[in-house]
Amino acid sequence: MYVYNYRITEKYNKNVVSLAVLGDDRPAWRPDRYTRGLFGCHVLFEFPIVKLLDFLPETDRLEQSSNPFASVILAHLMTMRTAGSPTDRCQWKMRLVRPLYERGFTPEQVRQLFRVIDWMMELPPGIESQFRSELEQMEQENQMPYVTSIERLAREEGREEGREEGHIAGQIQLLQQMLGEPQESTEALLVHPLDNLRIKRDELQKRLRARIQ
Repeated sequence: MYVYNYRITEKYNKNVVSLAVLGDDRPAWRPDRYTRGLFGCHVLFEFPIVKLLDFLPETDRLEQSSNPFASVILAHLMTMRTAGSPTDRCQWKMRLVRPLYERGFTPEQVRQLFRVIDWMMELPPGIESQFRSELEQMEQENQMPYVTSIERLAREEGREEGREEGHIAGQIQLLQQMLGEPQESTEALLVHPLDNLRIKRDELQKRLRARIQ
């Protein structure tokens, strides 16, 4: 973070604010500075932090908020809380997705938020199928289009492998967006074999983890 800060400052000649968002599960871990020194020469770099775990007591307020970041924070918190309990995670996932239709978001905003929540709150195949059925029923009731055209395309192909290809393609597009890279189109991704999509996704995940660290 220190390196990013001074390089951006040097390149654009602007004051830069660096903010750390901590998504871990350790309440006491709150790094807010970087220091180094040698032979009496010292550098101190302090930065503000946001600890997502601090929002856990504010679950009700997050659920009522129309701020899209509230949904993302809540998805992160419930992903940690429901680790090892896929049934509870499925219930929370639907609980987070349903309000997306009720808060005046555009269809594209709904799709993007759903992709983030879907990526974070991954479910095992059997429960994922149950979630998709409930989601389709909810969309029919609200007369809304299917939230992810990627999964819709896979379903129309009538292949379980196609469902997985579509799901992984969505993850790849989200990872590319988070890394600030050009997003490949759905059509361009789905022409690749499933194994190649998995390899590409895994490589992007490794790069994102490395960047976060």
